[in-house]
Amino acid sequence: MKYKNAYDGIKLIYLSEVLTLIGALTLVASALLTLLLGADEVADVIALVTMLLSLVGGLVLMLVAYILSIVGIVKGSRDEDGFRAALLFVLFGILLSVLSAVFNASANPVLNGIFTVLGDVARFAVTIFIIQAIRNIADRRNNGAVSEHGRRLLLIALIITALTLAAHVLGFFPLIVPAILSLAAAVLSIVMDIAYLVYLSKAKKMLA
Repeated sequence: MKYKNAYDGIKLIYLSEVLTLIGALTLVASALLTLLLGADEVADVIALVTMLLSLVGGLVLMLVAYILSIVGIVKGSRDEDGFRAALLFVLFGILLSVLSAVFNASANPVLNGIFTVLGDVARFAVTIFIIQAIRNIADRRNNGAVSEHGRRLLLIALIITALTLAAHVLGFFPLIVPAILSLAAAVLSIVMDIAYLVYLSKAKKMLA
């Protein structure tokens, strides 16, 4: 079996991750420009315009990446059930966003915390099910290297999920621990993003 739909889907998910990374870097650049606004009026105007363009560009890239990811998951779901599970959590994440807006969670710290935790669970679940879907295909194609790589990546993802959720839960208490956990989760997330891109690239080559 050639798994053409899975191949096309993984290509789109890979592109989505690349755009997400670029978009995130663009937003960071926008934030840095905000801090670097000088006292000179002309410099201020140039910096402000550049900052706004970076902000809009970053948000557009993130939106396009999100759409590509959904389309990729839908395509992949035609060949592998793991992608269907990922799609369910994508829909769950969208529902959470709608509920958060309806109930104005930002005005309620407890409600906002609940939606944040559930949103993190949904986001990580999508990644985990995509990795597992690729592993399932690798196993059926007797590609032990890709399957084992995915197993290690799943372990990293589960550790990051646990640290992130623990930081959110403990954040309701006046402790320094949540900050430490958040920092650890952020560092591991960067490692995870890079490793995830590498894994998607391997999956593409496997199905090419």
